[in-house]
Amino acid sequence: MFLNPATTNGQTHLTRKTSFDDCKTWSNSELIDAGNSAYSFLIKLPDGKVGIFFEKRDDHAYEKMTFMTFEVEDIELISTLLGF
Repeated sequence: MFLNPATTNGQTHLTRKTSFDDCKTWSNSELIDAGNSAYSFLIKLPDGKVGIFFEKRDDHAYEKMTFMTFEVEDIELISTLLGF
């Protein structure tokens, strides 16, 4: 699983993607944030959820630090990918 801007120009459309074949292909794309973002991180949390932490820009250059979580069950086979 990884995060990246799903655009060819700029740093917008932060998207989470998952690979089930050793990173040969990527699927299960989910838009995390459509605006400007940078320096994103994924982390496995003690409660079993996955956290996403990233810089977000609304009006000024990367003015917010944003954290969100999602359930592991939201992605098929995530236990294999992250070693849960």
